[in-house]
Amino acid sequence: MSRIEKLLPILTGGAFAAANSLGQRLHSGKNSDQKSEQKLSQKQRKARNTKKRKRRDQKNSRRRNRR
Repeated sequence: MSRIEKLLPILTGGAFAAANSLGQRLHSGKNSDQKSEQKLSQKQRKARNTKKRKRRDQKNSRRRNRR
């Protein structure tokens, strides 16, 4: 998945795009909306938060390096 594809839900906005990206993340077909409703396990939540943190740190360091 390219960086552009990852940013698409943010750019397009809306619940549909978010649900779609979530569905892709969970590798599910038809029942992607049901999966997004489901409560994530602690391990999944931790993994996702780690991913988010890594991405955020990466952005911040890039921004710092520009100055």
